[in-house]
Amino acid sequence: MKIKSMEDEIMKNKNAVTFVIIAIGWLVFGIGFMFGLASQPTKPIETNNNVVKENKIVTAATNKMSNETPKPIETKMPEKTFEAKEYEFGNGNFTVGKDFDKGVYNIVAVSGGGNVHCAGAINAIMGTRDDDFYEKEYKNIKFENGNVLEIMNITIKLIKQDR
Repeated sequence: MKIKSMEDEIMKNKNAVTFVIIAIGWLVFGIGFMFGLASQPTKPIETNNNVVKENKIVTAATNKMSNETPKPIETKMPEKTFEAKEYEFGNGNFTVGKDFDKGVYNIVAVSGGGNVHCAGAINAIMGTRDDDFYEKEYKNIKFENGNVLEIMNITIKLIKQDR
């Protein structure tokens, strides 16, 4: 008989825990709903002299509603440009358009000897020593926005070419 009463106690506890979990869930949902977290009303969007309300345009000058569907405003972010014509980089990864401007460059080894890599542009072992192993300079290497220039164990100078 003790086993049966233990099973009854376990079932009572499971039911109580389930009830508490459900109550907490409803409480959290209710608080979220009270503070408007469940849904936010949309605010009118102001553009130049017009206000968009419920997919209709209200022109500020005439204050009349139009049934035309608002057209999205297209904006293009200007490309980042740099004033420098030369850049000197050591070990690291450098992104075209973020760390230096896109364009055509000559690359010159300044110190050390190591790898210079940018997918689709260059994969070279460069250095300043006078031997057949290292290249001291590469000319007319084209870099596009988003490319990543990887430099290891060498310092190089990028000299932008006017094109």
